[in-house]
Amino acid sequence: AAEAVAPFVDGVDLNLGCPQRIARRGKYGAFLMDHLDSVVAMVRHVVARLKVPVTAKIRVFDDLKLTLAYARMLEEAGCSMIAVHGRTRDMKRAKEYPPDWRAIRAVREAINIPLLANGGVRSLAEAHALMAFTGAQGVLSAEPLLENPGLFKFGSLTGSEIESNVETPGSIMALEKAKLLTEYLGLTREHETPLRMIKAHMHRMAGRWLAEFVDLREAINAKTPSPDRNRLEEIAWEISQRIHATVQSGRYEAIPKLSERALARLENEEARELAISQQKAEESNEAVACPLGASLSANMVKAV
Repeated sequence: AAEAVAPFVDGVDLNLGCPQRIARRGKYGAFLMDHLDSVVAMVRHVVARLKVPVTAKIRVFDDLKLTLAYARMLEEAGCSMIAVHGRTRDMKRAKEYPPDWRAIRAVREAINIPLLANGGVRSLAEAHALMAFTGAQGVLSAEPLLENPGLFKFGSLTGSEIESNVETPGSIMALEKAKLLTEYLGLTREHETPLRMIKAHMHRMAGRWLAEFVDLREAINAKTPSPDRNRLEEIAWEISQRIHATVQSGRYEAIPKLSERALARLENEEARELAISQQKAEESNEAVACPLGASLSANMVKAV
């Protein structure tokens, strides 16, 4: 897999940090932490076969000494850069477990190659804070970027913070999010995307606005008939238009029509349905469902 993409990229990253169920079943991602000798052999093999740099993303162990030893192993095996997620593989729910920035800093001090820090970055200010605290050369962000793809452009300011930040008014942020939502739907036509994934991203990007525009939330989740790609584009356009109208009225934050409890229940149900559909997709075609790095890890472990 790495050799197939190497001619078209500037580097190949091995995802050794995935904590999901499919990774446990396939014995790759973060579950290779139980087989460090195999990881080292895999990295050496890939580095020797490719002409582009090889990087790796890892999670930390509960034991800091093991984490440092792991990072040094990867460096010695030939990794050109390491990304460290400051949570263990058992810490799957990011909101419940704060990342260990001290562990990331310790890794930074223990290796001589560039390091990217991951965990706890929900705004541009937090990205700068993480880099300053750890000494990392850069940062990674996952779920917050699903909610706001413009996070590193505008930051992630609340209403009260925006009032004191003239350069990034709340109206601009709301309108930018609306623009990105419709832009995303356009890109799904260029790059074929499963409808279940489009729906999930629409929920993420529209966020609390769907708690105000309840009819549009229900339209996305409709089952009879389930919305096709054209209908989802119409819904995205309508969300965008309503956000514009709301901003023009002088308000740039959603006012949920649902109670927090009802909203939480809906979000849990939607997450459960998405998880079930993903599980079915994985079981019907696991090879397609695996990320490139994960597929590579599984294949290379078998080879070594």
